[in-house]
Amino acid sequence: MKNIKFLFLFLMIAAISLTGCGKKAKDINVTDLKSACDFVDAMDLILGETSDLVGSATSKADLSAEQTTDLQTLIEKLKEVSDAADRQYKRSDAEKCPNFEKIQEKGEKLEGFFVEV
Repeated sequence: MKNIKFLFLFLMIAAISLTGCGKKAKDINVTDLKSACDFVDAMDLILGETSDLVGSATSKADLSAEQTTDLQTLIEKLKEVSDAADRQYKRSDAEKCPNFEKIQEKGEKLEGFFVEV
């Protein structure tokens, strides 16, 4: 019985490790986004990763070189998603999505980090 529990625990850990914790911003492909809410959700993911990256930093000067590079990558991905959304949908379509207010709030908190890096 002890071996069965150990095997079960091992398989659970292996499954979690192999599947990861979810999608990452770098994995977003705009051609896979099929609705305004998909775009909003993608932006929410990017902004969440950006928030995690900058942590308690108050400006880009507080970031390491690696963090600055990662920030630039996230900014480029956000621009790619935002531009594609603008070509396909009106802002009013996005405003109807459940996560729209979340991205507004996150964007306001991160505003100083979105000028050219």
